[in-house]
Amino acid sequence: MAFFKDTFRSLHVRNAKNIEVLDGLRAISMLLVLFYHAMLAVSASYENPQQVLETVGLGWLWIFNGDLGVDLFFVISGFLIAGILLKEGERSGSLDLKRFYAHRVLRILPAYYFVLLLYFMAGLPNKENMLSNVLFFNNFLPGDAQAMNWSWSIAVEEQFYFVFPIMLFMLTKLNRINVGFFWGLLVVSFLIRGGIIASDPMLATRPVSDIVTDQAFYYHRFDVLYDNLYSRFGCFVAGIIAAFYHVKYPQRCQEFLQSIDGKIAFVLAVVVMFAILFTPLYDARWAPDESFYIGFVVSYRTIFAMAAIYIMMSCIYGVSWAAVFNVILKSKLWIPFAQLSYSLYLVHPILMFIAGQAVTQLMAKSGAGPISLVMMTFTLGFVVSLILSLLIYVFVERPFMALRNRKRDQAATGEVLVSAS
Repeated sequence: MAFFKDTFRSLHVRNAKNIEVLDGLRAISMLLVLFYHAMLAVSASYENPQQVLETVGLGWLWIFNGDLGVDLFFVISGFLIAGILLKEGERSGSLDLKRFYAHRVLRILPAYYFVLLLYFMAGLPNKENMLSNVLFFNNFLPGDAQAMNWSWSIAVEEQFYFVFPIMLFMLTKLNRINVGFFWGLLVVSFLIRGGIIASDPMLATRPVSDIVTDQAFYYHRFDVLYDNLYSRFGCFVAGIIAAFYHVKYPQRCQEFLQSIDGKIAFVLAVVVMFAILFTPLYDARWAPDESFYIGFVVSYRTIFAMAAIYIMMSCIYGVSWAAVFNVILKSKLWIPFAQLSYSLYLVHPILMFIAGQAVTQLMAKSGAGPISLVMMTFTLGFVVSLILSLLIYVFVERPFMALRNRKRDQAATGEVLVSAS
């Protein structure tokens, strides 16, 4: 009984160790992805999906860019994982990679493997390729051959969790850890994306909007540019850099964020973030200058993540001009959605697609516009997904999280006893 009480308490009472604004950012990221998949589910019912874009106003373009929520997940992961490891390095002078990976296993694998099992038992597409999901290299398969193909982002995150701690461990051993290295890595991330696009005739010459009507191009872009760690690691690095300053130079952070330059940077971050979110990237009618267009496609995801993490840092340090964002992101209303975000991400795409089919069939003769259909699909898909994710959280995620916390507390107790002796 105490277990269920603690579990449901965790859905409305924030853990004292959590960074408050991260709950809001994580929940909003998840909602963006949910709306994006609701839009895809509705668009699938149109003979020409561009019709959906052509009938909505500028105020709804954020839905079509909702996959930027995944980039927010990446920047949050970079910030949190780097923060954990950097603090451990400062506290103990070394990194316990064995403990780190054990904690990641207990946090990520149980719910993921449970949903994979459900997918396999349901006989859904490409289930014969699920070993790649189990081993987290499913993003190396062609997009149309992947089982549970939205889990490419889980594979990318796990690959990051494997590579970054080892990199940080080696830099620590060599006494070469400094923020300049990660700024250089951020520049490299732009160069890699630019190189991929420049060296691929289809990506270099065709607008992104073609993926809406050309499935072959959609999968080509997905395989070459969309679902790989080497083409998406810039967002992780943006989070790492923010964590580096937060852990190593908190006073410098405070001074800069409170300065006039910090205020200008904050305004710029807000403008850039919303400008990217409302860019009609998938609308065939949008035809900017070619050089600008290619530069935008190369950089917009990472720049969006950088803008978001700067706003988040401004909130963490209590900057006065970030007060509105601070109030919104710290709201306790986000806590349950933040806690359920992982299981929600795992289960929602199929349920959202089923909801989209049901809504479009039921409303076929109603004359409802695409946005109305998206909202109805979102509502139905969200409610069903929320119920299933809650069950997974209570009976799968939470028990393993409790085990992880016990191991962490035991390790901390052992360190205290050793230091006391």
